[in-house]
Amino acid sequence: LVDVAVVKDKGTGASRGFGYVEMADTSNQEVLLSATHEFGGKAVSIMLTKDSLAGFELHKVHLGRLPLDVTAEAIRETFSRFGVVLDVHLPKDNRTGDRKNFGFVTYGTEEASSAALAARRVDLCGFEIPVSPAVNTKQADSIREVPLNATGVVVTRPLDSPGGIVISRPFESTGTGSDAISNSGNASTKGQKPWG
Repeated sequence: LVDVAVVKDKGTGASRGFGYVEMADTSNQEVLLSATHEFGGKAVSIMLTKDSLAGFELHKVHLGRLPLDVTAEAIRETFSRFGVVLDVHLPKDNRTGDRKNFGFVTYGTEEASSAALAARRVDLCGFEIPVSPAVNTKQADSIREVPLNATGVVVTRPLDSPGGIVISRPFESTGTGSDAISNSGNASTKGQKPWG
């Protein structure tokens, strides 16, 4: 253990209910993430900061059709059956601040992400959630992806062209997700075949 910090409200000085712990190394990371913890008689969640994920080989899966009231903790608990969950990301709309109806789970091993992908659909709080591969947007050659619309067309926008929109060719898919972009702008990903 290197450092501990409890985050406090600037106005009142009261704890905001979370804090940070810095460990000397990552040797106990999996144990910390998979164990149950209590602090002051209350159950607490252990998560990694985004900075601590840098440098690791990460394996991310995309979750589609998420109910807006499902918590990150419920997702973490459900998807932990495939392996240790390093991160749960629930994107928000930049304009409205509302949560989007999809998310991502990050694993530290390919075995865990492969097991989640093999399930194809997972029961989460009574909802059947499609699981698909996530695309690393840095590998998408500066193209911003938008989730599929109802017709199975991926709509993308080049990052350097705020007004320009590229509509990729439709593809065969069993679910909805924003996981189908190649450098050419055509839809393609493992297990999905471009039309034409």
